[in-house]
This record gives sequence, C-alpha cells and structure tokens, in this order.
Amino acid sequence: HTGHREQGSMIRRYIAWRNRNTDNPRLRRIVKRANVA
Repeated sequence: HTGHREQGSMIRRYIAWRNRNTDNPRLRRIVKRANVA
C-alpha cells in the first residue's frame, strides 16, 4: 500500500505526462479508453 504523498506524486507525474502527450491523437484515444475503464 502506497502512502498518500507517494500516490500524489504518481498522479502528478501521470498528469504531466498526459499533458505532454495530448497532442498525439493515438495516445489521446488510449487515454480516453483508460479513463472509461
């Protein structure tokens, strides 16, 4: 079980990665499918 601070850093890293890659339509489709799941 990860701590809250560790989980928060993971979420921030994921958001930063997603923000860098939203220009890629294929990646955006993958992210959208992941969000639905």
